[in-house]
Amino acid sequence: MSLLYTGPSKNGVDVKISGKSGASASFSNINLVSGVTLLSIDATASGKTDLGSKTTITIDGKKEELHTSCSVAFESGKPAPLDKPKGAPSTNWFVDSFTQK
Repeated sequence: MSLLYTGPSKNGVDVKISGKSGASASFSNINLVSGVTLLSIDATASGKTDLGSKTTITIDGKKEELHTSCSVAFESGKPAPLDKPKGAPSTNWFVDSFTQK
């Protein structure tokens, strides 16, 4: 899954993306530029087959949970759906691309 950051720009932050399945990706001391920065996670790189129903993105300790199961539309070119409230659009993440399980 590749996500475009659309929140307020931040410099020198640590970002961790972790799926409920245990898949994870970490980025240290990066600049998040709104509308420019793309971050990706590949579950198979962590030895998993998928991300699971929820994916948590943590930026310098602040978490946002995305809903990544088939019960909510997850579409390229649209805001990523939040886990709570389920399916509400994220203001921080836009779905660039993903591979459906």
